[in-house]
Amino acid sequence: MEKVVVVMYRVDQKAAIRAGKADYGKVETAVNPGALTPAQREELAICSKVYGSDVIDLQSLISGRHEGGIEVWPVIAEPADDVPARILDARIAIRKRREERIAEADAAKARMAEERAAFDAKVGEDPGAFVTGEGVSLAVVQEVNDHLSNCRFNEMPHCEALRADVREKVHAAREAVKAELERVWREAWTAFIKKHGTPEQLERFEAGVLPLHELNEMAEEVFFKSFDFPLYENIDDCDVTAECDAECYSSIKFESISCSSKASLDASQWATLKAIRAITVPEAQKTEIEIRRHRGYCEECDAEVFAYGVRVTVRWNTHIFQREFALNSAE
Repeated sequence: MEKVVVVMYRVDQKAAIRAGKADYGKVETAVNPGALTPAQREELAICSKVYGSDVIDLQSLISGRHEGGIEVWPVIAEPADDVPARILDARIAIRKRREERIAEADAAKARMAEERAAFDAKVGEDPGAFVTGEGVSLAVVQEVNDHLSNCRFNEMPHCEALRADVREKVHAAREAVKAELERVWREAWTAFIKKHGTPEQLERFEAGVLPLHELNEMAEEVFFKSFDFPLYENIDDCDVTAECDAECYSSIKFESISCSSKASLDASQWATLKAIRAITVPEAQKTEIEIRRHRGYCEECDAEVFAYGVRVTVRWNTHIFQREFALNSAE
């Protein structure tokens, strides 16, 4: 016959009062291991080894107890013969849940390591693949971030190490992409200056002292050279007040909207628009044509003034260049 073990548990005060009982607090009782299931005996042996005292406190905190929740960890309202077995079963369930979470964490960590390795390989093999004509594509970085948010690392002991590792990998990837983007940017401008600039400008660019505004002016001169049309001039206060009533206090407002699909153009405006659309911009990666309607109006009366323009957007390298030309009416 196995040696009887003395265990201790606590009767909850509130539960006892609700059950109409006057006694609560610590309760010591003897447990015969032979009357327990193998799993319960194993858990009792673990408790005995961990706490190492003559009386084993079954309700001492167990790591992961919070994962069990109220439905697992029993609230004792009164002493009973089956209480030690119930508490042991709760400890077993909590320990099982904790082991499952650790296994999930290890599996997630392994998956993350695989994704980081694949990510590093993609960037290392072809950094240029992450650079597009309109800027940097960081789809893989986003995938890593999404995976990080989907895995509940904040509930795991090693979460900070994992997050720091992922942040380091993402930062390294971003730096690699930025370096590649810088290389592509410099190569594109070098070729552009050789073709359209002067040797002196090229010399200053290679030395890193050529102002960006000078680069932009050079590019605009090249891209918009064929657009021999008057530039759009903004509606100003005087244009609106000229239409106001004599006693109007001229509270003037302005608005501009894109109206490419709903514009009302006369013959002269239509001819200008067609001429602009027919122009091919040299070296541009993409050219966009947009009709703009501008309105100036007075809030004190019904006075309003309209004007149309056509905005040309040229995309080249990682830059966007824009000019708006007037769509003047024949009137």
